[in-house]
Amino acid sequence: MFRKLCFIFLATAVFVSLNAVPAKAAPTVFFNDVTSDSYVTSLCYPVYGSSVASAGPVAGASEFTSLVSGSVTDIDVILDYHIYTNQFDVEVWSSSYSTAFSHNAPNAAVWTSTEYTVPTAYDTGTLMDVSVSGLTLTAGQDYFLVVRASEPLSDIDWHQDVNGVTGWTYQYYNSAWETWSTGGSLGAFEVLGGTTTAVPEPGTMLLLGLGLIGLAGVRRKFKQ
Repeated sequence: MFRKLCFIFLATAVFVSLNAVPAKAAPTVFFNDVTSDSYVTSLCYPVYGSSVASAGPVAGASEFTSLVSGSVTDIDVILDYHIYTNQFDVEVWSSSYSTAFSHNAPNAAVWTSTEYTVPTAYDTGTLMDVSVSGLTLTAGQDYFLVVRASEPLSDIDWHQDVNGVTGWTYQYYNSAWETWSTGGSLGAFEVLGGTTTAVPEPGTMLLLGLGLIGLAGVRRKFKQ
């Protein structure tokens, strides 16, 4: 009877471990500076279309370092629009050292999105999900995430994440990059890749291993 009970217990352990829910798959994170899906704040980097460019820059750039290597599938940015229209695009630029700034600066665009439209206006930032294909980043490499006003009357606010990462930001003004901040909050954004393969939780693997060892031991005793 004792042997039968042991066999039932160990068989149950193996069954439970094989059918346990694995750890949830998570997206690959290349960079993350988003602590919320929406913001209500006046802290923004404004970018303007060419017809209103006298009011400020036509594009803004935030520096980031890729945490991993791989293919990007999504870029999320927190935006709203202000007075005029609400079209924008997102770009990723390579980075190179600039003697003019004594720091890395945007070098050249390596990827550009299609045009998107911001749905919310007047300081209520919304997380915009920009789909990405054909962009590969390298771990430890510096890049710039660029938000550009894509239409002549575009009037876009790129929200800052005051609880997030600080670093260098630039504005494209009068056909050249200029520094916005050398240590302030970046524009809020995250760069993501495809979901990683789910792996069994350590506890599940331990339970499975113990069950298999126990079954082997019970079987050996039965043969004896």
